[in-house]
Amino acid sequence: MKRTIYLLTLFLVPVLVFGQKQFKVTFILPDSTSAKEISFYHWDIYKREMVPDSAIIKGNRATISASYNTVLAEILAERQVGEKWYSLKVYASDLPASVKISAPAAGENPFSKYTLVNAQDNKKEAAESAEFIKDAFANFREIHDRVGSDEKLYTNPLEIEKVRAARTLAYKQRMAYITKHSNEYFAFSLFMREAMYELAPDELLSKFATIFPANFRESEQGAFIKNFLLEREGLEIKRKAPLFTLKDINNNRVSLADIYSKKTVLLVFWGTFCAGCIQEISMLKELKAQYPKEQFEIISVCSGSPEDKAREMIKEKGMDWVQIINDDLRRQFHVSFLPQSFVIDTKGNLVYYAPTDIDMSYDKMKAAIAERVGVN
Repeated sequence: MKRTIYLLTLFLVPVLVFGQKQFKVTFILPDSTSAKEISFYHWDIYKREMVPDSAIIKGNRATISASYNTVLAEILAERQVGEKWYSLKVYASDLPASVKISAPAAGENPFSKYTLVNAQDNKKEAAESAEFIKDAFANFREIHDRVGSDEKLYTNPLEIEKVRAARTLAYKQRMAYITKHSNEYFAFSLFMREAMYELAPDELLSKFATIFPANFRESEQGAFIKNFLLEREGLEIKRKAPLFTLKDINNNRVSLADIYSKKTVLLVFWGTFCAGCIQEISMLKELKAQYPKEQFEIISVCSGSPEDKAREMIKEKGMDWVQIINDDLRRQFHVSFLPQSFVIDTKGNLVYYAPTDIDMSYDKMKAAIAERVGVN
């Protein structure tokens, strides 16, 4: 259960076309020096991260302006004082806004006192949300860490079920908070940032369609969320493998549909920084040797790693099967941890797929391959 976890960073762009929105926020600082020491960012739904914004600084004023694709622009200001980092998050619309920050007392958070015009913060909502889910997530973490640190426990299906049950309760508690506050943008943003990864996609699609107001659902951000959940539904419920055609490290064309139409495919996502991925290589070699090439193919996709380092490791470890280096493909398969594997049959069905690290089982993966290839 010790897996490298990371959030997805790239998603498909919705088909709908939305008008471009621009925010403009001026931060008024106590002095010109502090204005130069602050970094600014805003949230981008497609990159799934805070992207940096360049500020125009005039004296003690730092102004940032950029297009945004969320209902409200989610803006982050960060400043390092000594060895500590401090941050302030505000929401803004396309109306000119300002954040006037007062001088802090010695040793105080530099963002502790401020006045907002045409902007709002989420401190109250964030604190309420954290308190609302605190006990459920503490219980989940306690069970997850206890089971995950003991091989006898994490290889016991009954113990894994306890982890799943605790996880579901925690996720439902977060969803309960979101449902209770569904008219607030903070809850809608929380749904996008956290909840849309958690419960079953069909349940989340139903929630999305019924609890949020139309101006949230029908926004560009809403279209992105719905599209993401439909992709999850395709993977987790319909169990169909997304198609791709890419070049491998030897510049050979690799079409998933062409390959799985002839043989069972084991698709593996990995990274050079991932210890579990490196440990897994010997098992992949055994699988490759066990099954005839005309019936079974391994495709490894290295993601989140420098190309030169990936090529070096592939050569060093003797990974002599199809190798692709690509950071975008993981968006189609909603890869959320490494290593993550998919077994695809000759009809394009996902016959083995673990959406989370808790669900991962090498025994189930090997059984799925053996059943399709017909060699035990």
